[in-house]
Amino acid sequence: MVRIIDVHGHLSKFWLPMPWKNSDIIKYLDKFGIEKFVASSLLSICENFVEGNKETSRFVREYPGRVYGYVVVNPHYLRESLTEIEKYSKIDGFVGIKIHDGYYMQIEPLTSPVWREIWRSIADLGWAVLCHDSLASIAKIAPEYPDVPFISAHATNLTYAVKYAKEEYRPNIFLEICGTARRYGIIEALVETLGSADNIIFGTDLPLLSPASSIGKVMNAEIPEKEKEKILYKNALRIFQF
Repeated sequence: MVRIIDVHGHLSKFWLPMPWKNSDIIKYLDKFGIEKFVASSLLSICENFVEGNKETSRFVREYPGRVYGYVVVNPHYLRESLTEIEKYSKIDGFVGIKIHDGYYMQIEPLTSPVWREIWRSIADLGWAVLCHDSLASIAKIAPEYPDVPFISAHATNLTYAVKYAKEEYRPNIFLEICGTARRYGIIEALVETLGSADNIIFGTDLPLLSPASSIGKVMNAEIPEKEKEKILYKNALRIFQF
């Protein structure tokens, strides 16, 4: 069976009907053969990032070596965000930060002084950044932090991704594949344009979405098996050094 590492997952209660308990999420990981799961709290993203990060920490401690955590930060609360990064950088199992542009990008673009403090705080940690729908924005900032892997969530749902691959490619940006939108042939187009799948990475958005969608996108893509392996797990191993 092919190995799979999911770099875009969640936990916590949410308003959508979904399997939100930690034990339910693990059952889905088992069902789809996902060996490692990197997650952030929906409570952190939508309401209270400090309390939500505590939820993530409990999940990481409950399933060590299987579940890893992103620290959610919020630029409206810079001091608290920097404190969260420092706190969780000392706890095994945390491997990056998660940001959601839908809640605050109009006020604090990723090139702002506030965000630059956050980028500087993680630059020496070996952490990744998972950014929600932020490909155009992170393409501007990523060259300034070449050692920080930026993961653009849902990137292969965007037709802009092919334009980016042709005109704005950055070696430390990784295009993540999950989402409900269908862009037939985009994975093939990206592999052809980039020359490989070295910068395409697997995620599911579980439990918001079933892993079946993302797995199907990769397994049915008309690309060589070695490129599918890069997407499904090898690129994650390279970024996170599990």
